[in-house]
Amino acid sequence: MHTNQTNIFSNDIFNSAIATYSISAAYELKILDEIQHIGFINIKNFCDDKDLHVSSVKAIISALCCVDICTPGNDKDTFKKGSLFTEIYQNKGFFLWLTRGYGYLMQNLASISINSNRVSDFIKRDGKSIAIASREQGSVMVDPYFEKVLLELPFNTVVDLGCGSGERLIKLAKKYPFVSGIGIDINSKAVALASDCIDQEELSARITVLQRDMRYLEAQNEFEDVDTLFSFFCGHDMWPRDKCLQLMQNLRKVFPNLKRFLLCDTYRSDIIPSDNIPVFTLGFETVHAVVGQYVPSLSEWMDLFAESGWKCVGQNEVEAPFSTIFDLRPN
Repeated sequence: MHTNQTNIFSNDIFNSAIATYSISAAYELKILDEIQHIGFINIKNFCDDKDLHVSSVKAIISALCCVDICTPGNDKDTFKKGSLFTEIYQNKGFFLWLTRGYGYLMQNLASISINSNRVSDFIKRDGKSIAIASREQGSVMVDPYFEKVLLELPFNTVVDLGCGSGERLIKLAKKYPFVSGIGIDINSKAVALASDCIDQEELSARITVLQRDMRYLEAQNEFEDVDTLFSFFCGHDMWPRDKCLQLMQNLRKVFPNLKRFLLCDTYRSDIIPSDNIPVFTLGFETVHAVVGQYVPSLSEWMDLFAESGWKCVGQNEVEAPFSTIFDLRPN
């Protein structure tokens, strides 16, 4: 097909889809890390070292060159950073989240939209990829803000609701020898990943991981000493409102000595549709609309806190778009 003025926008949209998958693959295969750390990549040497298919890797990098993430180097096997490389490298976890974490949903978007198909486990998420992607973006966009807020009050025993890979608990335990923690996640792949990471760091004596649904937690001995609770990017999973209200009230019973709840979540942007939407926002709101998961607005969160017996003493915006850390105390 010959390019002409009438299909330029179609070309851009179609090619950007290829680039999205290529970014995710380049992240998984450590291609982006190679370029970031040494400034370039030699395809032949890289593929020989990692036993990769040369033609596939070259196709991935060629797609990145088409959108100026990479650019050809001094010979046919060498590629270096393009003008957009730094921005994409900082946001690479979002691409893995979309193409791997919710790849099945996006691939089957039409059939999932048919009501008769929305039965049983019709949404197949890749919990491990979502956990890895969340760890990647959270370490840059959230964690520096989180630790600053966390240190405002003393803490000893902490719980991470929706712990994913367990990275935050691991970081806290390594940095503060007095801290013990519990990770809770509903996804078996995320729990397995977190357990493996904790074992590798030899922290299993201080950190445990439980596979539980946070919506139906029950009191147990391990929860008695918990003074600080935190949760990242799964607060919207607590909704609809009546269910979230019930959950927030239940947390005070399940953790009887809780002093603080740091709830970090992405709230509804209310800017869609628009031609100026930041990375992640359209994907986040599209995925949750298809899943049937309501995403509350900032004002809806604040109204719920007041009714559920929690006092929000602060909001701390993070770098992830339309996301904040709510600093909650039992009222």
